[in-house]
Amino acid sequence: MKLDITRNRNVVEEIFLKASRIQALAMGLVYFLSKTFQDNSGSDDRFLKFIYWAVGVAKDTLRTGIDVVTSL
Repeated sequence: MKLDITRNRNVVEEIFLKASRIQALAMGLVYFLSKTFQDNSGSDDRFLKFIYWAVGVAKDTLRTGIDVVTSL
């Protein structure tokens, strides 16, 4: 089974931006994603590379959302 993997940063950001509105949820998600996907060394699989890319985008979006909410 061949997967068509496209990297659309806007889609991932849109989803996690909604979660970043609740600070405790955003912090919990960042912690969970950091612990669950902390070791990506040696991954040659295209799907794994995509997952680690998406996790990075999600964490960046959540952290940015937390900063925006706390500054209001």
